[in-house]
Amino acid sequence: MIDRRPFTLQESPVSGEIHGDPASKKVVVLSHGFGVFRDSRGMYTELAERLGQDRLVVLFDYVDVDEAGDTTVRPLTEQSAMLNAVLRHVRETYNVKELSIVAHSQGCLVVGLSNPDNVDKVVLNASPMAAPSQARMQETFGSREGTHIVSDGISTIKRSDGKLTYIPPEFWAETAGIHPIELYARLAERTNVYIVQAMQDHVLPNQDYSALRDIEGITYIELDGNHDFAGDAREGWLNLMVQLIEGK
Repeated sequence: MIDRRPFTLQESPVSGEIHGDPASKKVVVLSHGFGVFRDSRGMYTELAERLGQDRLVVLFDYVDVDEAGDTTVRPLTEQSAMLNAVLRHVRETYNVKELSIVAHSQGCLVVGLSNPDNVDKVVLNASPMAAPSQARMQETFGSREGTHIVSDGISTIKRSDGKLTYIPPEFWAETAGIHPIELYARLAERTNVYIVQAMQDHVLPNQDYSALRDIEGITYIELDGNHDFAGDAREGWLNLMVQLIEGK
């Protein structure tokens, strides 16, 4: 087991944990997806174990978590500000020589909105090709008892693990102006971007990545696995992430 240390930032505010050797000059920041915790349902803790042997790996929450373990999401612009706060903290606290970001699902949009500079590479996994919408959420979660998506007020989504995710109306208010392809293309003007499509994605099926394949600075990769690269696909995903981060 690698060392892990909690941290909090008053700016935004942010809470999270740092895995690995604090003397390392190589840092990987992990940006999780919609409504889940910073461990991204085990994806990120497993990745931190792989990368934390000679790197610092930073996990943090975009969501507020109540005593029942239910989550409340923040608007994407607030999530972007949280990511920027974490990146500033990392640069100010550690002697960083190499900085990478790994993002998953909606966390890819957050990185695109932040468009950070001085980042060596960004890996976007199962990235959305359309902005979040009430129609998409209804299609994905609407059949689950306990899900209520409303145009005004607080929406509630029942997750596969039985937990609830609450969505404030402010979240929907800004999503209409988000254009993912433009965000990813702009990000590629600043850093090397790898986009990994989950070929059996069950949460965001039928995603069309063709517009990204010819954009300079973007490397497109297809990988077998569902949205979370769960089960037998996890090992292949972990190996790919290590390969991309280490540049092998």
